[in-house]
Amino acid sequence: MRKKGRDKDANLADSDASISATGASTSDGKNPGFFDKMFKHGHSKGEEGNNNDNGSSKSKTSGAPSAASAPIDGGRPSLSGVQGGQGGSVVDVPPSEVTNVQSTLPSGQSGKPAASEDPKSSSKAWTITKASLKATLGILAGLAEDLPIPGKGVIGLTLQLIDTVEKVSANKEDLETLTSRCDLLKDSIVQSIKGKETSRLPPDLMTSIGKLIEGLHSAFQKVFEEKAGTVTAYLLTEEESDLIEETNNTITHLLERFWLENHIAGRIVLTDILTNVQDHEATMKEKFIALEREAQDARLDRLPRAAAAYDSQEVLDTVSPCFEGTREALLGGIGEWASSPHGTVPSIYVLDGIAGIGKSTILKTIATRAGGINFLGASFFFSRDHERRKTTQYFVSTISFQLGCYSKEFGVRIADALQKHPDATEKDVRTQFNWLILDPLRDLMEGRATPLLITIDALDECDERQAHALLTVLLDEVVKLRNLKVFVTTRPESGIRHLLEEPSQQGEVARFHVQDIEQSVVEADIQVYLDFRLAPGQVQRALPALPPPPWQPTKDQKAKLVRMAGKLFIIAYTATEFILDRRQLAPDDQLETLLEGVLDDGLVGSDYINYMDRLYMHILRSAAPSAGTARWLACYQDVVGTIIVLQNPLPQTAFAALLGVKVPYTIRALENLHSILAPTGDAHNLTFHIHHKSFSDFVTTDERCAKETGFMIETKAHHAHLALCCFEVMEAALKPNICGLSPIDWYKDLKDIQSSVKDAISLHVAYACTYWATHLESGDLESLLPKVGCWIFKF
Repeated sequence: MRKKGRDKDANLADSDASISATGASTSDGKNPGFFDKMFKHGHSKGEEGNNNDNGSSKSKTSGAPSAASAPIDGGRPSLSGVQGGQGGSVVDVPPSEVTNVQSTLPSGQSGKPAASEDPKSSSKAWTITKASLKATLGILAGLAEDLPIPGKGVIGLTLQLIDTVEKVSANKEDLETLTSRCDLLKDSIVQSIKGKETSRLPPDLMTSIGKLIEGLHSAFQKVFEEKAGTVTAYLLTEEESDLIEETNNTITHLLERFWLENHIAGRIVLTDILTNVQDHEATMKEKFIALEREAQDARLDRLPRAAAAYDSQEVLDTVSPCFEGTREALLGGIGEWASSPHGTVPSIYVLDGIAGIGKSTILKTIATRAGGINFLGASFFFSRDHERRKTTQYFVSTISFQLGCYSKEFGVRIADALQKHPDATEKDVRTQFNWLILDPLRDLMEGRATPLLITIDALDECDERQAHALLTVLLDEVVKLRNLKVFVTTRPESGIRHLLEEPSQQGEVARFHVQDIEQSVVEADIQVYLDFRLAPGQVQRALPALPPPPWQPTKDQKAKLVRMAGKLFIIAYTATEFILDRRQLAPDDQLETLLEGVLDDGLVGSDYINYMDRLYMHILRSAAPSAGTARWLACYQDVVGTIIVLQNPLPQTAFAALLGVKVPYTIRALENLHSILAPTGDAHNLTFHIHHKSFSDFVTTDERCAKETGFMIETKAHHAHLALCCFEVMEAALKPNICGLSPIDWYKDLKDIQSSVKDAISLHVAYACTYWATHLESGDLESLLPKVGCWIFKF
């Protein structure tokens, strides 16, 4: 189900052509657009579909409507509805039910002008264009009728606007381009819903289609609004043909944003987009010139750089994209942000989350999909394991080099800047950004109508001060580059977190915490992944030496694996690697070992354990201050040790009250541990959580977190300490009629006195009364009895 290779002559991500503001060819001196990219590469490579259990790949959608096709019936298309059980109808447009637009034309006319036709005569071209427009709107009308999408009311009005035009003498080539644009728009919508149950179409997809409908109406309303209300037959003259060209450009941008949003979200795949474009190449390439790849400016070679791009070998060896069919809601939201027009959303999106939750995988997916349709300008994956990727020293020069390779015009401007400032790469990161990115590209980005994306992964992996400085520069400067979007992933480290939470940044940055995704959503995604990885065919391929039939886990065993993974995809991945270990050839034994939690030599030495142990130890060591380490470790033991054995998470104020310490004491221990214990709740009274059992297992096991490091937590000692804390809290707080109830209140229902109980019994007191016995039983009873005997007798 992972993506296979693509056709060799269509590396869209590496091309030097940018998407122009108008979609026009380079013949007028503008950057080549998205459609140039498609034609330049001929049959472009596309993402491979999902492999099924037999290893076959999901083919491109067959039977898609032809260039200008859709049966019209009273302004609505004929969408065949195949009932899908209880799931509703399935949208399908098979070839047999698709009527080519030629059938709507007078006898003898075809979808292309005849060779002998007068090139200046456009009436036939308009007939074709008008039929294509109505076919497109017919498809949209059918969707609006069948689906709860916005924009229903504007379709009829748009059809009326088009019907006011009886004859045109505008540029025929522009009309042919408009025809192809409408056909592309129609086919793209059909591809996005084809074969899917209408009742299960994602709400975000319906919203996206609604935006297309409203955008299309706005485009035509602008063309016709001056005269459509005063005459019944409106004649467009050649002098007014620029209105048609403007409409072409508008539809181009609508299409590009629709593709970007839904391709990143995974709702449409690249092969469908490329198929649509290639189907219309014949009628569009006269307007959009296919250019050969031009060599990058040789002066760019002077830029020092790191192998940090999403498709560099160093990154390919360590990071994979999201598994198909997972993270759909999150990717959909990011796709909508990336495709939104300039000024409507923040220019920077920060995705943060605890260690191992899959941030790099998400970013790799976005970069791969955006690169596939030429919306990715540059990418940088930080990594503490690589010399040039663990510092910001090479960040700006690497991004500049990639932008120069993305577009020849970008490259020339950046090379000129480098010639003007030969020492630019020796300066601080702000000066580098201004000299090599902001100043050279500002006016080029002003003329751009579609977004350009830069992705930055694992900002926390470089030096903390450098990360803070780089993020500050991005927050200050990116907004000055029109249509530039920057997507950043990071752990919620202290310096980064506080910078993003400054009042001046509120509303200026889009932000999401990955661990906030509902547990049920993550479990469903992990279930999809496990169902595939542990399917019979995949087991057979992974363990070919096993005799048939292929081993299979039970449904209950897979459910336990899902629960074991929690919210960490890396646990699910490494667990399946452990189960399907070719050296062991015993998947049933391996699975039993995992589910029982037996730490034998095989599991301790596994990649799963080694990776998580290194990750947790690095975070703990980074959190310890260079001065006063012993005092901090004592604080860490008190606070983190308590969180490990706590039976129910408590907000910071209640947590501190239970321990008998002040809140700043707890903050001191936890300030640099958000990457493991990311908090939730009120920003002024946070609640810290253990997000995955693997951390508890690590810090409580001597073989993995040695005592001499100071990080190991001895649970018996902390249970005993917490039991004493509970007794101290109860002794101080409990008294007769603690809630102050009147005699009549004793006869009321509990729900009627809940507010009185809540006001009188604080969270830490309620916790102490509930769990003192649990901690007493789990602690060292022999050492506790002398201290708690009098309390037990008292209570």
